[in-house]
Amino acid sequence: LGEGEETLAELTTLGARGRDVSQVNPAPPSWGEVKGIAFRRDGACVRTLPRSRIRQIDEIPEPNWDQIPLTQYLDHEMGFGVNRGRSMPILATRGCPYQCTFCSAPEMWTTRYVVRDPQMVVDEIEGYIERYKVENIDFIDLTAVVKRRWAIEFTNELIKRDLKITWQLP
Repeated sequence: LGEGEETLAELTTLGARGRDVSQVNPAPPSWGEVKGIAFRRDGACVRTLPRSRIRQIDEIPEPNWDQIPLTQYLDHEMGFGVNRGRSMPILATRGCPYQCTFCSAPEMWTTRYVVRDPQMVVDEIEGYIERYKVENIDFIDLTAVVKRRWAIEFTNELIKRDLKITWQLP
């Protein structure tokens, strides 16, 4: 429930201690201590305390794509937008500052909107170009370019590094 990085790390730690985290019923008692999850215990739904939003999103490590058969996806042009060649997904922001009546984001994530450092985003993109020969970046953010200054800094960094890629927004 909510952001999953810290929750998943805690659940993985429980599994590493010899507990079967895939077992739904009965749940190990320590599951109730993990914030941000829901599970069944003795037939009843248990929802733990909410997990706080991650404040320093630049401290979240880049995805470790080497742990999955990524080239199979890249070679078969699996992407999220218009097919522009080898594409990688990326997140540059978290949240959305708006409260659109049709959208569940405010309920799920609150309206706290946080952007990553544009240079770090371009570092990640540059790494994908070098490692995976990507030609396109698919931003999968809720609202990637809400802050004009961020969009300009990001674009200037792409130009400065002469990265010849396309990028798309949802």
